[in-house]
Amino acid sequence: MSQAVLMSIHPEWVRKIFHDAKGLEVRKTRPATEPPFKVYVYQTLPKYGDWNESDGHVVGEFECKSIIEYQYGTDDARKFEQLAMMTRKMIIEYGKCRPLYGWVIWNRVV
Repeated sequence: MSQAVLMSIHPEWVRKIFHDAKGLEVRKTRPATEPPFKVYVYQTLPKYGDWNESDGHVVGEFECKSIIEYQYGTDDARKFEQLAMMTRKMIIEYGKCRPLYGWVIWNRVV
């Protein structure tokens, strides 16, 4: 695994990835490189509220084992939603019915 990606993620989703075992990170795009590859997680500044020492820094990494395309309105969509820790409404609002990709999270390191 020689390729790596830097991904900016909002603090609430960083917590879910590293503390709640979120299984998929949902994105509107997929990288040019094919899995598996390493993802370095950059925690963005919060939109509101207090900042902390992790904001604006790389806070961890994970391996993207594979990428799954979200299939709107299928039985597979429910499992995708559960692994992503998102409701169907959240996914539809984020994707606006365009293709979405679930980056499968594996081997988390904080």
